[in-house]
Amino acid sequence: MQFRKEIGRGILPLLLIKLLLVPAVSAQQPRNIHFYHLTTVQGLSDNYVRDMCLDKTGNLWIGTQDGLNMFNGKTVSWFLKEKHPQLETDYIRKLFCDEQDRVWVFGRGGYPLMIDENRRFHRISLYHKNKLTTCRWLLDNKDHGGILFTSEGFFVLDQNKEILNQDSLTNDHFKQLKIAGMDTLFARSFSQIERFDDNRYILSIEDGFFVIDFKKQQVSKKYPFPNRYILDKWKPEELLLYDKNEFELHSVNLQTKEISWPLRGITDQHGKPLTARIINARMIDEESLLLSTYIDGLYLFNCKTKILTSYRHIAADPTTFINDHPKTIQVSKDGWVFIAAAPNGLSYFKNNAVVNSKEVFIDQLGNSYNGYVSCIATLDNNTLYVGAGTNLIKWNRRTNHTDFLDYATVDGKKLMHSENVAHIEIDPMNRLWIVTLEHGIFVLDKNDKAIKRIWYDNKNPGSIPAKRIYDIKKAPDDYIWVPTDSGI
Repeated sequence: MQFRKEIGRGILPLLLIKLLLVPAVSAQQPRNIHFYHLTTVQGLSDNYVRDMCLDKTGNLWIGTQDGLNMFNGKTVSWFLKEKHPQLETDYIRKLFCDEQDRVWVFGRGGYPLMIDENRRFHRISLYHKNKLTTCRWLLDNKDHGGILFTSEGFFVLDQNKEILNQDSLTNDHFKQLKIAGMDTLFARSFSQIERFDDNRYILSIEDGFFVIDFKKQQVSKKYPFPNRYILDKWKPEELLLYDKNEFELHSVNLQTKEISWPLRGITDQHGKPLTARIINARMIDEESLLLSTYIDGLYLFNCKTKILTSYRHIAADPTTFINDHPKTIQVSKDGWVFIAAAPNGLSYFKNNAVVNSKEVFIDQLGNSYNGYVSCIATLDNNTLYVGAGTNLIKWNRRTNHTDFLDYATVDGKKLMHSENVAHIEIDPMNRLWIVTLEHGIFVLDKNDKAIKRIWYDNKNPGSIPAKRIYDIKKAPDDYIWVPTDSGI
């Protein structure tokens, strides 16, 4: 699916700033991610997104507290109980798409639904002793498709039964899947049941967790790790957990039961360790681990370079994450990453984008700029000097810190917020040469203050030959060359 900027009833923010960031320039730099957003403004039926899944054609199915939605990259379609009576409720808690491109839906109240590959809706109704049985949860399995987790056991579709022409799927269409060692666990309460891989799920209880293997049809002995929040598989046989007592992320090897702490001693771009409560995690590619926090935004950890980057919501910047409460994460095969963020809909970005962008600059005083960018210069590929329509901006890529430089005053008037910076060059002494539209050239010292001004003066034969300056270049011999209307 090709995601376009025009979505539903809204249009994503236009690219106003012409500052493009190519990640391949430095693998050691954190990424500046441009987030797009999908909310009721762009067509969602509700902003309280509970879960998401992707079907085989790349459509994103979105379960909200007020309706099932489907986003095709451009528009949003609604599937509500009013028009689809097979839905018992519009409050959707769980979604997944199986290997046959069937979308399984689990709503509040415990009544599941299956949408087949032809997108026909089928209500699921299982009975035990003439009483309708509700599901405790809905599981995704590569071999069996949807697995209904009930108090009476696990149930899967009977592959020998025809279902596409059926309005409702009942006991006749399902068979019980026996799992050795589960008999005593069906009646117990559990805090989580999370997918580990194609065949295994992690069942978490108060004082530990079990591994349910649906291929081998058996359950493991208990892993004695109490008060852990189950996150996701991130390496072969390695399960990420969040320790609710120690407030720290750690990893457990399911074969050896050895524990490691992948983020211990690592700080983000601001020099701060990750102390936030982690509620979700997902490997979005072979090297990148994305972490959702309870109230502290997103973190992206590069497992190879060990770089940890924090992404927070900035109200004045529409390209940042939509709030600081990320939850469910979904990743498409073509590199799109979707993050639910109730009560504000969801945000998404292109993980494998060749070019990233920086559209809005905001400093700590509330000054902001989102207009034309004319030039860029950098000494270290981390701190960038950006020439803009009315400012000279100093931006740190790693920390995302912005300063609007008060670099010079002419005739009692500050040039900050008023003068166009057209060109920038750096000389061998690491001084900045700034070409302005109306006031000539300024040479800045290491404190970003002007130490020299060079401008056109028709009474001074030693000045530059014209007011209009087209560029500024440092030659191999370290001379600074300036082309003008009247030569160089």
